[in-house]
Amino acid sequence: MENTARNFLPLNITNKTQYQQDSLHTFITNSFMANKSKSCSLTFNLAVALYACASIILSACTSTTQQEQPKQESSEQSTIATNNNQAINYLQKNCELNNADSCARLGIMYFNEQDVKQDVDRGMQLLQQACDLNSSTACSALGDIYHFGDNGVTKNYSKAQQLLQKGCDLNNALACVQLGVMHIEGLGSKKDLAQGKKLYQKACNLNEKKGCSALGFVYLKDLEFDKARALFTKGCNLNDGLSCASLGVMYKNGHSVKRDSAKAKTLLQKGCDLGVKQACIDAKGL
Repeated sequence: MENTARNFLPLNITNKTQYQQDSLHTFITNSFMANKSKSCSLTFNLAVALYACASIILSACTSTTQQEQPKQESSEQSTIATNNNQAINYLQKNCELNNADSCARLGIMYFNEQDVKQDVDRGMQLLQQACDLNSSTACSALGDIYHFGDNGVTKNYSKAQQLLQKGCDLNNALACVQLGVMHIEGLGSKKDLAQGKKLYQKACNLNEKKGCSALGFVYLKDLEFDKARALFTKGCNLNDGLSCASLGVMYKNGHSVKRDSAKAKTLLQKGCDLGVKQACIDAKGL
């Protein structure tokens, strides 16, 4: 798993633990069956982790032309190196002029060793400077770093919450989601489900699909199927695979909606196309 501060995406809830996609099916099924029992076999923690898993896309590329065209490759690398140096100089000058975005980008580059020699301390300093200049992405990235303790940084949940709160106040939706997770898990403060739900709702209102699906799972666990369905519907419209899969299971089993196998298959197939493996299996069964 890559470092959390990469590409201005501070949220990476599952960067320490991975779960099997088929656990989703178990969670949803057990939640729906809980009309007879209020208990579920999977915890909400797993549900939160599950929705994030659907957004992880692993990619790899290989080159077969290196030996065939060594001169061309060398020329391209030289051009890229020149362009990178120019970009770094540009960001540095703009950061010195207190351009928050430039400081944030440069900070992430140093922290993650992107086109520059890694310097974690320098990266943290630049991210803090950008956060002080009200860069929501920098605040969120720093919060994420303190949350997970990447690259040797000591975990500090209290700092993480403060930084994520500022990021969320600046309408960074992913910061709101991650802060919501921390409140629900009791990381850096006492567990506060109500506050966590508010933060998920804000993220969803900002059209962050993870916020919609996370809150949907909260309501699903509490057997509030109508609320869960509305959130999964929005999440699916925002192309969240687990939201589509969850909604498909609801239509398949007729929970809070009229049973509709055709619609269920369409939703499950969309979830499948968005990377939820269990949805592929369920779609074929309809």
